[in-house]
Amino acid sequence: MTGTGHSILPGDITWATSDPSVATVSPTGLVTTLAAGPVTVYATIDALADSAQLLVFDPFSVLELTAGGGFTCAIAAGGSGYCWGNNFLGRWGTGSSMDRSVVPR
Repeated sequence: MTGTGHSILPGDITWATSDPSVATVSPTGLVTTLAAGPVTVYATIDALADSAQLLVFDPFSVLELTAGGGFTCAIAAGGSGYCWGNNFLGRWGTGSSMDRSVVPR
């Protein structure tokens, strides 16, 4: 709903991405990632526009996923381990106790 009380329907918004080889966006705003890299998602309705910048990482198939208190870890199909979130007391085993939103391998 707009600030003036008008309803916004999904078809009223025009969606686009800066690089369709990295990510696409459906008419309803669902973003699908295709490859690693930076991409910007744009939304436009009438004279209003906004955008969000995303950094897409290499996709991987997850064999196992475990979530704990503030962190999540995954085992990929190739055997690599990935963790993100709270790294309290260095529980990721990377030699650092810094929290990260980027997945270390």
